[in-house]
Amino acid sequence: MSIQSISTEQLRRMGDQVGLVLLGCGGDPQEWLDGINQILTEEGILKKGARFEEAYTFRHDGLTCLLFPFKKDMELDMGKLSVWRLGTHSTFGGTWLSDYVPNRLAASVEEVLRMNIGNTPAEFQTILGCTGAAAQVGNDAKVVWIQGNEAKGVSFMLISPDYSVEELLKIAESVQMQ
Repeated sequence: MSIQSISTEQLRRMGDQVGLVLLGCGGDPQEWLDGINQILTEEGILKKGARFEEAYTFRHDGLTCLLFPFKKDMELDMGKLSVWRLGTHSTFGGTWLSDYVPNRLAASVEEVLRMNIGNTPAEFQTILGCTGAAAQVGNDAKVVWIQGNEAKGVSFMLISPDYSVEELLKIAESVQMQ
């Protein structure tokens, strides 16, 4: 298992990653990695022997934080993890990487959209005062919208292997009108 120390600037450029960020993780990062793996296994979130094999530690706003990146082949119950994250927020300050960067590191709207879309050419659009971007990434179409400004974070993100970007944009526009 590896734990790397990174800067917040490096964290901002990790837009192709998905993960869980925990705040206020002072002490030995290896103990945190082992402890979170144990807790999530006991809660039935990590399945079939899955474990976080790597983590990144960084400092921001006077806190030591840890990023636990999700790997494609990890067996985990995202529903249970979401409930766990919300239920333990007052203890661990857990948030998704895709929320942490735009809301805590004050990334620009374009950076937020690129982080969620990926480093692919994206068409930036505005629908009813919301800035958005859409891109075809491999088989997946992605649409991301930010309501208002970057301080509010991502309003919603649609990802689908079954719909084209054009079809997702129609769905996004109908959601924005409601």
